Amino acid sequence: MKRKWASATELADALRARAGEGLTTVVSPETAKLIALLIDPPRRPPDRFHIDAYAQGSAIYKLDAKGEIDEVVAFAKSTLTARAAFLELCESNPRYSFSQRRKSWVEDERIVREEDIG
Repeated sequence: MKRKWASATELADALRARAGEGLTTVVSPETAKLIALLIDPPRRPPDRFHIDAYAQGSAIYKLDAKGEIDEVVAFAKSTLTARAAFLELCESNPRYSFSQRRKSWVEDERIVREEDIG
């Protein structure tokens, strides 16, 4: 007997009820595929426009007066490219503190203190 399930919840309820009664349940190939899809959904290829600044490369952070991250101002998958951005940011913004990091590793940092500004 073929059956269309209205929802995954309805299928789960039916399987739970049969298991509760101790009955063996035979499912169609289509239902087996649905169950497998619900247990382990297919992985989508990574979105090329999604950037995880922490995990994927080097990020340049602007730091606040306490040395905490204020904002991400640059990102590059290549450390060399990020280094060039870091140096340019430091040169063009002498009043701000910056940190170049790859995950939790600090690759470079420039801290500007209030007394250094003058």
